[in-house]
Amino acid sequence: MKEQELSQLLDARRFRNAPGIGSKYFSATPEGAALYARTTYANFPKKVSTLWCGV
Repeated sequence: MKEQELSQLLDARRFRNAPGIGSKYFSATPEGAALYARTTYANFPKKVSTLWCGV
């Protein structure tokens, strides 16, 4: 996550993808992120994803 993206999330509680970015997903909790990751992998096992935690 870029600094500008983090600022946008913290200030406006909203995120907009930059042109050319396919998608980014965010969760308010580690459990929500893990659930998303498990569900995505179950449905799309060949999709490459990165799970990142921070703030």
